[in-house]
Amino acid sequence: MARRTQSSQSEHDRVIEAWAQIASRRYAKDAQVSTNPGNQRRAQVGLAEDPRFPDVLVWRSDSAAGRDGTAELVAEVETVDSLNDEEASEWAAYGQLPLLSTWWCRWARKRKPFAW
Repeated sequence: MARRTQSSQSEHDRVIEAWAQIASRRYAKDAQVSTNPGNQRRAQVGLAEDPRFPDVLVWRSDSAAGRDGTAELVAEVETVDSLNDEEASEWAAYGQLPLLSTWWCRWARKRKPFAW
């Protein structure tokens, strides 16, 4: 998790919301859009033993329950104060995940879906 000032965290979260709105319009019929602003961990990708929580996740449900699926797009948003080696290692970790066709994501059912 990046250490941001209150101002840059607010900017970061506004950009996540804007990304998600655009992605929702683009993928409205084909996929779901989930976000993880701030410290929230509502949707994850990767293996269960090493979950990743991208800022924006576009995914297709693979199960009837609508919880697990295939990631179509993973986006990370950075601010001037979050560009550092720690964040760069997170980007590298996303690059080590299996191919898109084998990624999975999970929506945390205990929280309400992101509403527009």
